[in-house]
Amino acid sequence: MTSVTRAVPGLSEHVLSRTPSGRWGKPEDFEGIANFFASSSSDFVTGTDIQIDGGFTSTLAIFDLPKNL
Repeated sequence: MTSVTRAVPGLSEHVLSRTPSGRWGKPEDFEGIANFFASSSSDFVTGTDIQIDGGFTSTLAIFDLPKNL
């Protein structure tokens, strides 16, 4: 979270309430994926997104679409 986003009232609480892990990420949360990409195990991986967000993006499913769709 940046100083700008920290200044938005209630944003942190809102994000955490929708994050299954219930916490903000820590630098060590990225160790596994960094090791993977630094290894030959990732040699054939191209054009993909790997979400490292404590499950937050899994809560952004179609349930957030407007009701009139």
